[in-house]
Amino acid sequence: MALIDEVTAETAVAILLAARDLLSDESKWTRGALARDSKGDEVDCMSPDASYWSAFGAVLVASAADPEDGVLDWDADATVMALERLERNAASLLRVDYGPRRRGFVVEFNDRPATKFQDVMSLFEGAINERQRD
Repeated sequence: MALIDEVTAETAVAILLAARDLLSDESKWTRGALARDSKGDEVDCMSPDASYWSAFGAVLVASAADPEDGVLDWDADATVMALERLERNAASLLRVDYGPRRRGFVVEFNDRPATKFQDVMSLFEGAINERQRD
């Protein structure tokens, strides 16, 4: 694997770890929106009023913040890789075929009524621990 790919993969894992940490307990997780404020109203996931995030919203927040200074700093390749890992794992948990033209499994998995907080944590663990694909 090329050095740049290794760096991107490491950054993708760092994004997934940060997103999982953002959802550190069930009280910070939501469904049906990327994010909600403390009153439960839907807000932009980057809003300072956001208090609860979906799995997808947490990845967007984690991918945009530099952990050292908190400044918005988007790494598109690593964000795509992190989301692809989540998509593959969500498709597997939903027992549907994953393909390059099929997307939305993370949102579908997060928002379905049967999904529990621990299921979302398992989704992140699977994506974090996924072996790098060639």
